[in-house]
Amino acid sequence: MAVSKRVKNAGVGGVEEGKAFLDSCTEKQRGGSKPENRGLLKKELNTYTWGDNLRIKPSVRYTEEEEPRDEDYLYCKECDYFFTDECEVHGPPSFISDSPAPLGASSRAQLTLPLGLEVRVSGIPGADLGVFNQDQRVPVGVHSVPYEGELTDEYEAIDSGYSWMVRRS
Repeated sequence: MAVSKRVKNAGVGGVEEGKAFLDSCTEKQRGGSKPENRGLLKKELNTYTWGDNLRIKPSVRYTEEEEPRDEDYLYCKECDYFFTDECEVHGPPSFISDSPAPLGASSRAQLTLPLGLEVRVSGIPGADLGVFNQDQRVPVGVHSVPYEGELTDEYEAIDSGYSWMVRRS
């Protein structure tokens, strides 16, 4: 096995210590060193770079965390706090599922509402309809899923107060 004469030490000793290490390696190749040092050679080889590439390159994988979007946040009413995974005080969110209803059914929005919720005229100026809790069956902090709708063209969506931009990724 050929050993390059150019060695750079990754440790504190610098190039001189690297040369001393190189000399001990060539001695071992000739059989001139003690057998108990062989384990040291294997360990030291992992900290030195041989050949033309003198830089030690640790294997590092970088991942870039995505910044949460506004629609990724949930709201804890009790804490008045937005969160992504779970509320720091109240833990993970609770979800209530829609009631089953056939696709394409008329008044599907009303048919799929979970028990305790109803659609009626909103008191918000300019808003048409809203979903309201009609009794105490839905506890504070429970989130309703999923949000469904019909595909529409851009101009109709602009006129509607109920449109969402859906992206495919």
